Amino acid sequence: MLTLESIKTINIELNNICNLSCTLCQRNNSEMYSYLKQKNHLDYDTLLKTLDKFKNLQEIYLFGNLSEPVLYYKFLNLIKELKKRNIHLTISTNGNPYSESFWKDFGKSLDSNDTCIFAIDGSTQEKYQQYRINGKLSKVIENYRVFARNTKAKKVVQTIKFPWLEEDLNKEFEAIQNLINIDQINLSTYKFIKKPLNNHTTDNIQTEEDKILNNFYNRIIKKNKEKQKPQIDCFSLFDKNIYINYLGDIIPCCFTHEELLIDRDKLKIPNIYQENFEETFYTFFKDWYSNKIYTTDTCLEVCSNKLKYLRR
Repeated sequence: MLTLESIKTINIELNNICNLSCTLCQRNNSEMYSYLKQKNHLDYDTLLKTLDKFKNLQEIYLFGNLSEPVLYYKFLNLIKELKKRNIHLTISTNGNPYSESFWKDFGKSLDSNDTCIFAIDGSTQEKYQQYRINGKLSKVIENYRVFARNTKAKKVVQTIKFPWLEEDLNKEFEAIQNLINIDQINLSTYKFIKKPLNNHTTDNIQTEEDKILNNFYNRIIKKNKEKQKPQIDCFSLFDKNIYINYLGDIIPCCFTHEELLIDRDKLKIPNIYQENFEETFYTFFKDWYSNKIYTTDTCLEVCSNKLKYLRR
């Protein structure tokens, strides 16, 4: 059972705004259109007040599942406040927005317990822009260098193994590293699948994570009407983490977007804007883990398999 006291990690979607138009992004899924209709940021004061209720919170992820985190309207203020609370941060960014002063200030706000992930998918503008639509590689490199010179945080470069990069990945990684001109760099890669998505009209490929999401949307969710209900082996419960979306909904994770599926007339989703969301929080997660609400293929397959591997 998850409680406010047991939560150690929170993944937060600060806004629903992005400066790029990447072809594999969840923003391309038709189910997300209502999410993106109106620009929105989590209220700064409400967010901080909510986070203070999680007394044993140790780490926060600002990954931007639908957005670019640094575009949050009080991003630097938030980072500095979270560091005052001794929270470890992992932030993912496309590195395109803002000027040198922002990245210098951002870098100085972090310490050696933090990680910043820069998405750099290609060593030339031609390669880079095949996925990072509207992005400028030279701007990312410039911002990365400024950030790196002014931070103690761990720096990670994320590169997706696209077909146009895969002929010689080692040379591609070396070329990216030479562009960045930093001695210590961690390069991580994500798998891709060549088959296009049914509901992504512009994609030539999809990531493994995108495949999971689309399987989920296409096969969409079954109610637990069977006499023998499937058991949810939830990674959020195992890892003591939750997800807060940009509307303030508190749900188990960012994969399945339970807030789009649940009948809100029958079951209330806890939300940070509720006056006393604690009671709703306990009720929601009690019902979730007792299988009284939707169970998804993602919940049953992805988390269960991941947990089996971790428990070996």
